[in-house]
Amino acid sequence: MYKGLCHICDRQIQNTGFDKCMYCGAELLENQKFTESEKSVIEDKRKAVEKELRQKKAAQTRVPSSTDGFGGGIDFGFGDSGCD
Repeated sequence: MYKGLCHICDRQIQNTGFDKCMYCGAELLENQKFTESEKSVIEDKRKAVEKELRQKKAAQTRVPSSTDGFGGGIDFGFGDSGCD
């Protein structure tokens, strides 16, 4: 959703859903403000990105299980040595 450049700082209007320039804080012109449906799309995209990042982080911090190749089901012979 391209909304043009800020009339004060000449930077591109970002898809934040706010009615002010994120760089200089100037009030956007009426034709640059996001409609409620555009704001909803922006918010939905933001939530989807956050969910994906949470899932990636959870996958990276996952504790390995015994089936991940860390000795699961392997007998290393440290059990009963037969010495009493």
